Amino acid sequence: MDLNQKLIVEAVRKYCPSNKVTIQVTSGVGKGFPDLAVGVNGENQYWEIKSPGGKLTPDQVKWHAAWAGNVKVVTTVWEALSMAGASAQIAVEVDRLYRDRYPEAFGEEAAARREASGGEGRDQGRDTEVIG
Repeated sequence: MDLNQKLIVEAVRKYCPSNKVTIQVTSGVGKGFPDLAVGVNGENQYWEIKSPGGKLTPDQVKWHAAWAGNVKVVTTVWEALSMAGASAQIAVEVDRLYRDRYPEAFGEEAAARREASGGEGRDQGRDTEVIG
């Protein structure tokens, strides 16, 4: 498990209401299966956690292409909290807190993507895409 995955799970569990969001670490499944299974207000999502600039493995590309459901690539606390229903203000503030505390887990690309979107909105994770 990458450091940013651990921190994203921690932030979602801490800053999102447990009666509306559940999160299960699935990174040990392997064979391209996403890192997290997330339930948000009755909807299931799969999140692949990558470091900023990280690339999908060949197994991940294959799994994501075959999956007909919702799967996103997530690189920041801000993206995760936004998709999990946290307010834009909470998502931005907590993301900054985590970037300041753990700069090794969240690079500048992550901050630039958040700033470019104005720090608002839901479903900010990237749709599954072949990277690299």
